[in-house]
Amino acid sequence: MSIICQIEPVGGRRVIHAALAKRRKHANLIPSLRGAPQTMGPIATYRVRPRKGEAVADILSRSRRTGWLYPLIGGSCPGIAHLSRKAGSLRYSGITEGAFAQRLLDAALFAERHLPASNREFEARLLEIPTLQVNLLWLRELRGRNYFVSLSEGRAAPAFRLTQALKTLIGRAQRPPRKMRRTRA
Repeated sequence: MSIICQIEPVGGRRVIHAALAKRRKHANLIPSLRGAPQTMGPIATYRVRPRKGEAVADILSRSRRTGWLYPLIGGSCPGIAHLSRKAGSLRYSGITEGAFAQRLLDAALFAERHLPASNREFEARLLEIPTLQVNLLWLRELRGRNYFVSLSEGRAAPAFRLTQALKTLIGRAQRPPRKMRRTRA
């Protein structure tokens, strides 16, 4: 199995490198820029807001690309440089360090080791579901299968196919709260 990245936006890496070069003088404040940091291939970011009773295929088809993440390695700690498209132009949107960056790298390594061994290729994406406060590494097989690794936990969770698992999460998030029980004082 191999994990591939989507074709990056034209000029995207140039925008990221220029922004990071400006911030290198502050490397004492940004640990991921210390040492000899390098950008890895970009991971496209998708966002979706599931609707009650919606089929899984519909959820994925409605997801919209919102930007790209460029993992940073070689610094004092892993980082992620964010790239977004605003009014038709590419824009550096910030840098993330800490647990999320580490979980993203751990999830990619986990997937590389544990997903079905074959000559199949999987496209790496990040799926954000804000209403559920869930982020998933979305591995989309070019032939149509989807695998997901949770980034919302303290460590990467086992990979799973998006069937009942996401339906259950959506159901939980959209259930009305239980009525408060009245107690006598």
